[in-house]
Amino acid sequence: MKLETERLELRSATPADAPHLQALYSSPEVLRYLPPRPPMSLEQATQAIGRRMKMEAELGYAPFMIVMKGGDEFIGSGRFSASERCT
Repeated sequence: MKLETERLELRSATPADAPHLQALYSSPEVLRYLPPRPPMSLEQATQAIGRRMKMEAELGYAPFMIVMKGGDEFIGSGRFSASERCT
């Protein structure tokens, strides 16, 4: 999956993203907004990337990586959630 804006790329996770995911979920500035948990290890990040890749292969979508367009500067991670339409 790949979506682009003027400045950003939202793309599928790859094994090379594990260090970025580990840094994100080990940052005190990020962790303070999440339920209490220890910082993510590189092994946990590698496993999380594997789960994302499997999910995308099976379902066609998964949480994505956000990077600056035209480069590899990691910005974050996100996801779309399905919701039922309310009328």
